[in-house]
Amino acid sequence: MTTYRGSHRFRDDQPRRRIRSRDHLARIRKSRHTRYRAAQRTARFVRTVNSVPRTATREGSVVLADVPFEDGTGSKFRPVIVLCSSASEAEVLPCTTKIWRRHMSFPVRDLQCAGLIKPSAVNCERRVKIQLTSIVDLLGQLSADDLEGVRRAIRPDLPA
Repeated sequence: MTTYRGSHRFRDDQPRRRIRSRDHLARIRKSRHTRYRAAQRTARFVRTVNSVPRTATREGSVVLADVPFEDGTGSKFRPVIVLCSSASEAEVLPCTTKIWRRHMSFPVRDLQCAGLIKPSAVNCERRVKIQLTSIVDLLGQLSADDLEGVRRAIRPDLPA
């Protein structure tokens, strides 16, 4: 049922929208634009500073990289484990702090050696090819036990 209150028309089941002034809307737009510009500057800075040495892309290295989402809508900076690399791209496995007991994930045990802050797991289900220019920083190196565990999670048919 629709009722009329003053010059506004409302439905009984919906709450009345708060009317904002033009100045308030302009402040909201300005603050959102400021945050957007700051994020753009950060992304531009990260892309131009890229001075990661070539040794950072050897097998078992833990690097911070700009990894695209699976659906291709965007990307996110996250730690990844380098599997192999060529002159222009690397094949990596992304790390996540959402540790679920999946069949194809491996929890990293030696966090300090890997350069990770929070308990993390390697998502062995999702191999991603990234450009070497998207690698931002070298975080650390997987320990020998962790690297062997990742290899076994990727290829469970390997001998023990």
